[in-house]
Amino acid sequence: MPITEAVSTVWDQEWQTLSTAHGNGARSVALYVARHHSDRTLRELAQLTGGMEYPAVTMAIQRLERRLKSDKGLAKKIQRVLRMLQVKFKLRRDPIRSCSSLRENL
Repeated sequence: MPITEAVSTVWDQEWQTLSTAHGNGARSVALYVARHHSDRTLRELAQLTGGMEYPAVTMAIQRLERRLKSDKGLAKKIQRVLRMLQVKFKLRRDPIRSCSSLRENL
């Protein structure tokens, strides 16, 4: 299952809508999961988002990590996404080892 499909399921909206909306956290969650649970580079993630520069990807992930400290609802959504992708959830700043199952599913 692609990360975007898992995020769409958890948010209960189409990815096309989620990826262009502001403030819902869905795109940042997809970037966070891909960055920490795949071997995609920031540059690759930026290209996959369709127009973001890779420093913007870094900023989005950092903002999400700060938000997770106080937003338990968002943390639960990430847990659901990771469960759907069969990834063990750990909230950390440093990247977790790559999961080969996610590499081809972003």
